[in-house]
Amino acid sequence: MKCTNKHKYSLVYIFFMACLNHTCTLSFTFRSGQVAANVARVLQVDREIQETKVSKSFEVTSNVLKIDIRSSELKILRVVASSLYDMMSVVLQTMDEFDLST
Repeated sequence: MKCTNKHKYSLVYIFFMACLNHTCTLSFTFRSGQVAANVARVLQVDREIQETKVSKSFEVTSNVLKIDIRSSELKILRVVASSLYDMMSVVLQTMDEFDLST
């Protein structure tokens, strides 16, 4: 009889999430829910280079974009948060330039 572990992926995922013990939540209020959703879609496109060390989740409620960041290291958490601010600035400037932020 061959024994297999049907839950192998979930156990790896649980271990991965347990190692991400540093967290940061960023909340941004926009003019409309559509702008918040557009910004979230643009920011979600890029995958993390170090996927085993950081996790991001995006949630849009009404006109508020909430980004939860979890990381295994404080330095990586700071870099990811800073990068999100920079990317959001570019997204908003682009939307304003093309008059898409209504």
